[in-house]
Amino acid sequence: GCTAGPATCDDGNPCTTDTCKPLTGCDHISVVDGNPCPGEGVCKQGACTVTPQVVPASCAEFALANKQAASGVQEIDPDGDDGPQPAYPVWCEMDYAGGGWTLVAVISDDEKETWTWGKRSLWMADKTVFGSLDKLNHDFKSAAYHEVACRDVLFVHQPSGVWAVYPGVCNGKESLGDEIGDVGAPVCYKPDQGYTMGAGTLKANGQLCSTRMYISARDHGGKSDCVNQPSHAFGPSWNTSGPGECPFNKPGHFGGMGPANDDAAVERTSLGFGAALGINNGKAGGAENFMRIYVRKPPPLICGNGVCEILSDEDCVSCALDCGACPPPGCGDQTCDNGEGCWNCPQDCGACPGACGNSVCEGDSKENCASCPLDCGKCPKACGNGKCEPEFNDTCEICPEDCGICPPTCGDGICSVEAGETCEACQVDCGLCPFPGCGDKYCSDYESCGTCPQDCGKCPAYCGNGLCEPKYGEMCGPCPSDCGKCPLTCDDGVCDYKTGESCENCPSDCGNCPAICGNAYCENGESCLDCPQDCGPCGTGCEVTPLMGCKICPCEMCVCLKIKTCCTVAWTQECVDTCVSKCGVKCD
Repeated sequence: GCTAGPATCDDGNPCTTDTCKPLTGCDHISVVDGNPCPGEGVCKQGACTVTPQVVPASCAEFALANKQAASGVQEIDPDGDDGPQPAYPVWCEMDYAGGGWTLVAVISDDEKETWTWGKRSLWMADKTVFGSLDKLNHDFKSAAYHEVACRDVLFVHQPSGVWAVYPGVCNGKESLGDEIGDVGAPVCYKPDQGYTMGAGTLKANGQLCSTRMYISARDHGGKSDCVNQPSHAFGPSWNTSGPGECPFNKPGHFGGMGPANDDAAVERTSLGFGAALGINNGKAGGAENFMRIYVRKPPPLICGNGVCEILSDEDCVSCALDCGACPPPGCGDQTCDNGEGCWNCPQDCGACPGACGNSVCEGDSKENCASCPLDCGKCPKACGNGKCEPEFNDTCEICPEDCGICPPTCGDGICSVEAGETCEACQVDCGLCPFPGCGDKYCSDYESCGTCPQDCGKCPAYCGNGLCEPKYGEMCGPCPSDCGKCPLTCDDGVCDYKTGESCENCPSDCGNCPAICGNAYCENGESCLDCPQDCGPCGTGCEVTPLMGCKICPCEMCVCLKIKTCCTVAWTQECVDTCVSKCGVKCD
């Protein structure tokens, strides 16, 4: 039995109420679903349930879910929760070519013989990892080198800051190590083979014959073939003139990432294109000259979600539903030609009537300050004007002074009989229902002050003692100080401000928060067009930038139809030149 009292019935489960019934023994009653429990969990059917945090598989996935994320250390889990490998930290680079880059390796002039010909298997199947995220100017290799699938590869040289992106190096299913392993032994390339640079600041100059990147280039010795030449590279390499002439003159010594077949135990310190350009200007052997290698595989695009996901190669061709219809080939030449109109080329033909952005606030088209601030101006502060205006996001939750107090809801801590709340319908507000026999003025073994105060008297004031005691009627509604706040019921279609729901933490119920121009944040609904003080000025298309696109410049759509990488990788000098020569923009 449990004659010693309720303490002998405690089963250690935070999601049950334990009671002692001398005649029948211990009883364990499930608390109301939704009550908080340890580990940031909630009770569900008498058990504590903790929703696991989803860890992204790569920095590209992390960037897609966190649009404003900055560069830094982030945990990833390439094989997912079901895979054998645990999550681990990597460096995610967000500042080059659209972000989403996972750092996989660093080759450094740090006086360590790490990336040598004798250890060239490190570039292929050898999964040894080394180095530290705290010292990314030293030789480093992440587990992500072998585990993160890649499509594009980014090289960033330091201390110069020269960078280059090479799209399509991998097939999107394999890692960079798999790709280099598939190539195998060094290859006798022709100069026009290899991988074309998609974006970056790298330029052919000095002893660098080309910006193309090659995997394991054989030595030509400046000749047309590779016969009897001594210095081959392994891994990423570039076409350099070395001590003589182009092409591929001793790439192992002058254009590779360390390995050279004629010096098997030594890590060459050319650092790819660094030596050829003369930009290894840091202290020799002091870890001041180094090359970082990043990979990225854009996540699969989701056409139809209302977001034009450039990182996933979504554009007007692959998903007009999200990105809009593609303009005609001549759109952007400042002439409204045959086949062009306001619907497919507003740059040349002007915005269509009734279209937001045509500088006319057209009430007949249901434009107003909320739906089109670009034409109609920013809405005045609506809450407090004595009018409940849903079109301006006035609701009883957001603006009770205009719309009135919201009707009672279960979970607000008030048992509203008028609204139909009862112990059966809303236990969280009205408490546990009494047992049969409650009211006969006899406190039986089955009754307590929590279940039948009529017979057993009122319970002592337990709320505030730090213990959540449902047997005394304590729950998240009437006693949040002990039981915690009631969990949000986001996504139920009701914006319940009494439980803390708002446009900030539950936009699916409460709607998006209205953008506030002038608060130093470029929010949804704001752009350089209507709020330059928060979002900065719109681009002109005349400046090279490592970011995708030109920030709503006049020639953006015209250029990106001709050179896709201008909007998927970075706005390079080629994009600027096309903006001027083919899209009619004049740059000073």
